[in-house]
Amino acid sequence: TLLNNSISELNSGGGYIYGISGNIPLVPNTVQININNNSIHGLTSSYATGEIAGIYLFSGHASTTGSVTGNKIFDLSETASGSYVYGIFTEPTLAATVTYSNNYIGDLRAPLSNASNSSIRGLSLSMAAGVSNVYYNTIHLAATGSAATFSTAAVYADASVALTLRNNIFSNTSTGGLSGKTVAYWRSANNLATYDAASNNNVFYAGVPGAQNLVFYDGTNSDQTIAAYKTRVSPRDLRSLSVLPDYISTNGPDATFLHLSPITGCELASAGNNAGILLATDFDGDARMTSSPFLTDIGADEYSKVNVWTGANSSNWNDAGNWSEGVVPNDITRNVSISTPPVTQPVINVGNTFQVSNIILQPGASLTNRGTLQVSGGLYGAAGSINNIQAGLAVGSIEMNGDCSTSQPLAGNVFVNNLVKDFKVSNDVTISSVNGEQLNIEGTLSFGAVP
Repeated sequence: TLLNNSISELNSGGGYIYGISGNIPLVPNTVQININNNSIHGLTSSYATGEIAGIYLFSGHASTTGSVTGNKIFDLSETASGSYVYGIFTEPTLAATVTYSNNYIGDLRAPLSNASNSSIRGLSLSMAAGVSNVYYNTIHLAATGSAATFSTAAVYADASVALTLRNNIFSNTSTGGLSGKTVAYWRSANNLATYDAASNNNVFYAGVPGAQNLVFYDGTNSDQTIAAYKTRVSPRDLRSLSVLPDYISTNGPDATFLHLSPITGCELASAGNNAGILLATDFDGDARMTSSPFLTDIGADEYSKVNVWTGANSSNWNDAGNWSEGVVPNDITRNVSISTPPVTQPVINVGNTFQVSNIILQPGASLTNRGTLQVSGGLYGAAGSINNIQAGLAVGSIEMNGDCSTSQPLAGNVFVNNLVKDFKVSNDVTISSVNGEQLNIEGTLSFGAVP
């Protein structure tokens, strides 16, 4: 196990540089190899045919497993021609099952490289066998090169690798050479048989679509747009996106390096799916949703925090002591989860207005709403789990005010008798057309500004 190390300021003029070089045992065993929570940066080389890798894995028996999790890799630079720079690199001799998760990789540079293949790769999986599970990583390239062939790939995979990509950000805004390419997802051949059907909820971005800016490339096929890519790989990646994330910082030393803006990063908020992965926390230790509907943000940063109802003090929503985070949820970055137990379930009192992103009511849970609940995401719960009625009259109001152009889903039967008092629409809303899931409005239907 290699844990919590800081590796930096390594320089070479005549050899390869690896921040961490891992030789997973070739003999059959059940060893778990862990390379977790390391910071690797400031690696430089001027070796003419050299390579730099933050993490380098070069062997491993098929019965072994590995975890490469929570590492921060940045500021790797090769200044010679014919050179390569990798955030994480695996050799064809690696046959183990390795999970790569919650890693940040960025600021990789090889300005003079004239390599015929991609000179820079954020994650390079060149295994001839083995399994690679790639979950919740954020990789961003923004390199430039002077050679005509200069090319880059946020993620590169050999077609022989059994590969699953879920909930990752692969963004590449590099400037390619005259005949080079800027690619989000590069495969070694036009064979998708090893690309697992479960792959989904990723971001693939390579700049403005064009002949040199490609969402996907396999040596034969060049997909400039996410639509073309989805057609090629279907049924994989049906919920994947091609947007440039709004990073708070692209400066490696910053604590917010490649973290997402909670204000403008709405396309990626709750666009991930943790089902079957159940990765409990992000790079910073912030909680992810590990129960239905498993909504998470995409990438290594879970910026839509989950605040869980505890009911420790009372039934009053507006009591910080009733919430797991010790604060009352009241902004667009807060996902709210309500479960039972506790026996004491939340009540929004008359005159109170609260804002959430998504609100999830687990089986058996309930919310009594006598005020106004503003929702920028979705309402998820069993039929009748939100009660807007008091003494036979609708008193609880709902506002759908998502800050993205994505339509918000709503099944009216989540409310007791499908009933709300006032219903305000400040975003596109799709109300279920399923029989019995209509919405009944006893008061006023109004419309706010739609983004």
